[in-house]
Amino acid sequence: MKRRILTPAVIAVALLLVASAVWADSDWAGTFWEIDPSQLPGISGRWEGTLYTTSSLPIRFLGTWRTDETSGTCGGIAILSSATGDYCVLKGWSEEHGDTLYDCWKGCFNENTGLASGAWETELHYGKWEGRMLD
Repeated sequence: MKRRILTPAVIAVALLLVASAVWADSDWAGTFWEIDPSQLPGISGRWEGTLYTTSSLPIRFLGTWRTDETSGTCGGIAILSSATGDYCVLKGWSEEHGDTLYDCWKGCFNENTGLASGAWETELHYGKWEGRMLD
């Protein structure tokens, strides 16, 4: 009887140890831009941040963004959406000078390919973003 209970527990602990060794917090950086042609030249800028997958739950992204005119912070809760390594933020937030916009960006970070992409939207602007995992 003990053997039946112990074996699944040992397997579960071993899988957690392997996952902890393989998955690690990762740093990312990239660009974002506006895609509304009526807003040319449009908003564009850079972002950077960390995808936290091991240090605590929930899995999350926390970062900063900047344009030529302003800057702020951003983040969101991420879920592991596939066995291919996609961590996806569905309802990310962004902050600028104390004002927070909720549900304003979404996208996925793939630790296997090292690529990330998604979309962002405010009341007046919308666009895309992309980036890469840093070494």
